[in-house]
Amino acid sequence: MEIKIECSHGKVFKWQKDVTLTAIDELSLALPREILGNGEKFESVIHIANGDMNVGLYPESNLIYLFLKPGMSVKLLKNSQAIMYSNDKKPRKLKSTAALEGCTSIDN
Repeated sequence: MEIKIECSHGKVFKWQKDVTLTAIDELSLALPREILGNGEKFESVIHIANGDMNVGLYPESNLIYLFLKPGMSVKLLKNSQAIMYSNDKKPRKLKSTAALEGCTSIDN
């Protein structure tokens, strides 16, 4: 079952293991680089379900950026915090397989 949620630009939220997020709006998600601990590979922690998602791993940043277009889905295979970003700094809508602490459930 999916629920629709809305997250504000710059909002930190808890992203639980095995919860899939699907973008309704174009948005970016940032994860702490530490999620890839002890030489773990990207694919063993972050599962991109569909689409050709752009990923940003910048040497000067301690974050991993996931750039989602509408319809793209991603799932974490361990618990983490994440930050939602949008170019225009407006809230963005997503579908989620579970409620996200720090984001708001919406009806439409």
